[in-house]
Amino acid sequence: MNERNFLGRKTRYQARNFVIIGLLSTLASYGVLNFLFKYMQYSSVFIAAIVSNSCGIMVSYTGNYFWVFKAKSGILRKFVTFIIFYGVIGVFNSLVLFGSQKYLVSNLTVSFLIATVLSAILTFCSNKMFVFKAG
Repeated sequence: MNERNFLGRKTRYQARNFVIIGLLSTLASYGVLNFLFKYMQYSSVFIAAIVSNSCGIMVSYTGNYFWVFKAKSGILRKFVTFIIFYGVIGVFNSLVLFGSQKYLVSNLTVSFLIATVLSAILTFCSNKMFVFKAG
């Protein structure tokens, strides 16, 4: 895949929509987390985080499948692949956060932003080239 094709109009459109879906899935996750604490009186942050993150993941997968990459088939297979990549990239994110905070900058917020941006780029590329690849 040459640079011109990878950075073409379709990819820019997908990247823009990927960011929108990312924001929506983050809002969904945060909204569910707040709902569980404020209205359902959840006392376990761990359980609430699992539930809210699961909702965010479902919004992300659904948006990427139907809108960002417009996949046509293999919804279950693509979901399993999506979850596997999501897990691997989650570990990558944690390692970058730890490494950048320990060795590059002491500011946790800056380290978080570094890890988040790198993980988002990696997620977009893996979704485009592997998870939702046409064919």
